[in-house]
Amino acid sequence: MSGRSIRVVSKFHTVGPSKGDDRLSKKQAEVARDKFVATINRPTIQEKVVDGLALFSKMVEKYRAAHVEAEAAGRFLLAKPTRDKYIIHLEQRIVPQWGDRRLCEIKPDEVQQWLFKTCDSWHMMKDLRGIMSGIYTKAEEWGYWPERRRNPISRVKIGEKWSVRPERILTEEETVKVLARLSDPNLLVLETAIATGADLRNSGAQVVPRGSPDWYPTHRAALLARRHRRSEVEDQQTTAHVGIPGRPLPREGRGG
Repeated sequence: MSGRSIRVVSKFHTVGPSKGDDRLSKKQAEVARDKFVATINRPTIQEKVVDGLALFSKMVEKYRAAHVEAEAAGRFLLAKPTRDKYIIHLEQRIVPQWGDRRLCEIKPDEVQQWLFKTCDSWHMMKDLRGIMSGIYTKAEEWGYWPERRRNPISRVKIGEKWSVRPERILTEEETVKVLARLSDPNLLVLETAIATGADLRNSGAQVVPRGSPDWYPTHRAALLARRHRRSEVEDQQTTAHVGIPGRPLPREGRGG
């Protein structure tokens, strides 16, 4: 090392006599040695926390405060429906089951069996698994889980997507029954067409001729549906137009 030398300092600790009537046996000396070494190599509180020894319930409290219900510049990080769903799952399902465990004590096979027994739909299993996985992700970011240690929830498998009820298209008779229970079925048809971008002229639906007595109520329903959708958009600068291009929209009180 370019003429440099390393100075080694050795320290000794006497655990007991090796001679005489009170001498320690080899086994007794090894036990005493291990006890002394354990006091030197004892991990600190921070080292224990980083190794995943924090209580899961305490991690959930931090997760709720710093992520689920956190605000930045006066705005929540998560939308209200998402916040409500997370809080319900945490309070009613996740914390009662896993709150008393430490992060390092939760095993993938136990979580998987719990999901299979308690959930009545594939979507609920996916939500619960996603929330628990997010907690471990934040724990690693915040120093409560070792870096590069695999998230145990990532090993939880819930199988292919399945539905409680079969997904199918309603028959004509079933569609008629659904529309019959609505106060304004035409509004539902118009909202669906606007939301999906469908062209009613090529869909086989009956088109109300412009100028007929029924044109204005139908046209106004489409206008109100579009305004309702526009009000839910955060960017108020985007303007939606409903009507025939090149012609002004009808005003209230104007005839066909």
